Amino acid sequence: MSTIFRISTALCLVGAVFFLSACDIGTACTLEFRTISIELIGDTPDDFYTLRSSTGDTIRLSNETFEDYYPVLDDSWQEELRGSEEEFVFEAVLDGTVVVSETFVVEADVCHINKVSGPESATID
Repeated sequence: MSTIFRISTALCLVGAVFFLSACDIGTACTLEFRTISIELIGDTPDDFYTLRSSTGDTIRLSNETFEDYYPVLDDSWQEELRGSEEEFVFEAVLDGTVVVSETFVVEADVCHINKVSGPESATID
C-alpha cells in the first residue's frame, strides 16, 4: 500500500468523524454543556428560579449551585431557542420576598445558548 493512499485514507476517516460529530450539517459543536449563571453576593436565598418573559412560565433548573453562582438557563433550552433571542428574568427569594430580579436576554445557535445581555452578579442585602 502506498504512503499517499494511506494518508488519503486517514484524511477521509478524520473528515468523516468530524462531519458525523457535527450538530448541524457543516457545523462542528463542542461537547460542553453551557449554563448561564449569576453570582449572588451576600445572603443565601431560600429559593431561586427563572421566569420566561414571553409566557410567564417558571423555570427551575437544578438546585445545585457552584459556590455563589446560581443557574439562570442552560443548554437544555438550546433547541427551543435555536435561531431566536428571548428575555428571561432570574429571581432570588429570601424570607418570602423577592430580593433579586435581574433580566437576561438569551439566544441560541445550532449548538449552544449564549448570553446576549444580563448582569454577572447581584447583591442580596
